[in-house]
Amino acid sequence: MNAEQRARLYALYQGVCTLCTGRQPKITDMSGTPEQIDQMLAEIKKLLHIDRTDAPLSFLEENYAEATARRKAKQDLEKLVEKRMARAEREYYDSLRLSLLDEMGGAETAATRRKLTDLVVKEGIALSASAFARARPVRADQLVGQEEAFSRLRSALCSPYPQHVLLYGGPGCGKTTAARLALDCAREQPEAPFLRSAPFVEVDGATLRYDPQGGVNPLIGSVHDPIYQGAGRELAGRGLPEPKLGLVTQAHGGVLFIDEIGEMDVRLQNMLLKVLEDKRVRFDSSYYDADNPAVPRYIRQLFAQGAPADFVLIGATTRSPEEISPALRSRCVEIFFADLDEQDLYRVARGAAERLNLRATAPALRYIAEHSLDGRECVRALAASQREGAVTLASVRGRVSAVEEPPAVGRTALLGVQGRTGAVRRLTAVLRPGTGRFTLNLAAGDMARDAVRNAVLAVERLGLSLGERDAAFNIEGGGNVDGPSMGLAAALVLLSALQERPLRQDVAVTGEIALDGAVLPVGGLLQKRVAAREAGFRRILQPRDGGYLPRDCVGVSTLQEAAKAAFADG
Repeated sequence: MNAEQRARLYALYQGVCTLCTGRQPKITDMSGTPEQIDQMLAEIKKLLHIDRTDAPLSFLEENYAEATARRKAKQDLEKLVEKRMARAEREYYDSLRLSLLDEMGGAETAATRRKLTDLVVKEGIALSASAFARARPVRADQLVGQEEAFSRLRSALCSPYPQHVLLYGGPGCGKTTAARLALDCAREQPEAPFLRSAPFVEVDGATLRYDPQGGVNPLIGSVHDPIYQGAGRELAGRGLPEPKLGLVTQAHGGVLFIDEIGEMDVRLQNMLLKVLEDKRVRFDSSYYDADNPAVPRYIRQLFAQGAPADFVLIGATTRSPEEISPALRSRCVEIFFADLDEQDLYRVARGAAERLNLRATAPALRYIAEHSLDGRECVRALAASQREGAVTLASVRGRVSAVEEPPAVGRTALLGVQGRTGAVRRLTAVLRPGTGRFTLNLAAGDMARDAVRNAVLAVERLGLSLGERDAAFNIEGGGNVDGPSMGLAAALVLLSALQERPLRQDVAVTGEIALDGAVLPVGGLLQKRVAAREAGFRRILQPRDGGYLPRDCVGVSTLQEAAKAAFADG
């Protein structure tokens, strides 16, 4: 037997041993002595059940190929059988449950069973998973920029006596993810009271609604009386009220996470405080009769004992502590999350790309980090710019909402409030020969004209006078614009025109200007910030009032400070 045949024989021997026994072959030396060759041939024939003594090597290889194919077909068949048995088991369980309900006099009918079948079919249909859900960190070491805050949050939960918590920080800085990961840690701690199955119930406080007339309360729970349109038909037909459990009971034994808790209805906040004290929800209805034998036992128990609601509250807010209810703050540990800087956002984008299985180039990640305000925007930009599994700088451009206009002289973005929402307008100023006067859009109101006049006088205090020139201010797009908050923007565009220094065009401005150049507080800051971010502005100049400032906001007290932040040359 030559060297090639010995190599084929040894490879065949290895494959047959692994296929038939699941173990490595006894002979590991492929030098191919006559004794070893005979031993390998004998073992191969034995394992493949071949009786021929003169079987050539090619015949053995063909039999091995057939055996491999049979094994693969058998494995595939077993997988199909397991899948079919699991489905049959579920179907059998459902049919058994329905039959038992029928025997017990349950409410199941042919119509309800058809609806259940339709519901089961729908549950089996799923589109793509949420990019935010897939990109969310699953381990504590994947949380970026919030190590200290997460350590405090974990300490508050991972103890024999877990505490309620309030999380402060800007949007997209990781508050929700940190809360989920902290509960995961608490589930693993023997000293913590959380079970492995402890629920994490998440709700947006801004969307919770309380209808005192209809009695609907999704947070605490409510009673659907027989006359209520949402009452169960079976019970309502018998004149029985039915308690509906709220989110506080769903979170029993776990965590109730309320995002934007500062936006929650004040009445709901007061109810929540009572539940935190009582750890139970009580129900009451004038339609309930304890002596009625038709009342089901679970309804009797709910009316007699109430529903358990022992949970840990984690509230998250973008507001400052002063804007949160003192009663709520007194019951909670307060933890502050830092705004993510550009380096943090780069790490967020890189980690999200890995978890989304996207090939992202370093320039694309840097661009996303530079033009994103928070982690959510990073994920949104990655998901929107994906092209066949790759994210490049070319695919990212235009997907990230960012103003990329070059610096310009005498032009800036003005923030205002229109109705209940913020608005962004462009304000320009040009100089022409004249006598030191100024003009503004005819549609502008008196307060807007006063704001421009104050801006001219504030600039003159810096030693820059119009002299023999007139200043023409124009709000692009026109409209009925009024209010003192355009004063700072007017002072900046005039200063830019007089000095011929270009202003950054990715900066939006709001603030009243005093005659001495001081920047005074204005209203509607939240609405203005939202409008600026939606328009793609990555820096917002606003009055420094001592409150919380998001990462993209620069607080200024004087015109000089504002100019340093707004001019392209710093």
